[in-house]
Amino acid sequence: MSRAETIDWLPLFPPLHGRSLEAVTRNLEQMSEHLHGPKAPSMHMLWNNLTHYLKGPTNAALIEAGHNVAKRIDQGIGAGEGNGYHNAVHFKEVLVCAAALVRISAWQGRSLSAREQAILLFSAMAHDYDHDGGKNGMTPLRLENSSLRGIAGDLKRHNVDKATSDAVHLMVRSTDVSRSPDYVNTLKAGGRMPVPEGYGALAPLGDIKNKRIAELAAMLRDADILLAAGITGHTAKVSKAKLGAEWNKVLDYKDHLGLLNFVVSQPDGLGGRNIGFASEAGKFFNPNIAVVTHSLAQLLRPAPAGVKLQS
Repeated sequence: MSRAETIDWLPLFPPLHGRSLEAVTRNLEQMSEHLHGPKAPSMHMLWNNLTHYLKGPTNAALIEAGHNVAKRIDQGIGAGEGNGYHNAVHFKEVLVCAAALVRISAWQGRSLSAREQAILLFSAMAHDYDHDGGKNGMTPLRLENSSLRGIAGDLKRHNVDKATSDAVHLMVRSTDVSRSPDYVNTLKAGGRMPVPEGYGALAPLGDIKNKRIAELAAMLRDADILLAAGITGHTAKVSKAKLGAEWNKVLDYKDHLGLLNFVVSQPDGLGGRNIGFASEAGKFFNPNIAVVTHSLAQLLRPAPAGVKLQS
């Protein structure tokens, strides 16, 4: 398969230089629509196209493991079939968003190595493998550990080295949003806070030797929520409807603002919170999130006395 053949179906990213927030946002919205459409690529095609240039002695095992996982997802295995939101389309969206953040990192002068890209893309594809449509509830990392069990055989079969496997485990577990967002963001920033009960497996993200993995984990978490958070109104609306269907409830503006305040934010160290994404590449989209947050706050303000709101 030639390079031209592998990329001709991909919606084009804007050029690395002169990229505007508006252009990238519009691009991702078009990608999301493409992935929901009748001509969407298979997961295996998507994986092959996004990793074909990463092949090399340090990445070969992980990329081959990824081929296996992608083929099973295309067969409906581990693909969250029946889930309204956490299904193969979401896996593909997160994979594409992760690839976008890789490009943005390069544009910012923070290029990822081929190995780092392979780890990020593999974790993006596998992070919700075997998702059952539920929540973690009172069992910390229940869904994340389930995903890791589902792909454990692939990592072992292809002799993925321990350091790479450990990085994937840390990253997938970091996508938990039950009680861990503040903890993992604090570790990434080099700070300390008490370990939430049951989340000790995430503690290595605070080790200086894992500083790069912590940044990759932040990129993965941003890729996971980028479209649902609302960098475009259309993708946020679609995501909210699908997640509500999965949870059998109607998610309103208040729910969306709660998502932003809890997941798309970090403690500011002064008792408050900063709304925005965690990774350096993800911060590219912070102006969009600021607009969304302000708009939601305005919509939820009580109407002045005597003023009738339009339905």
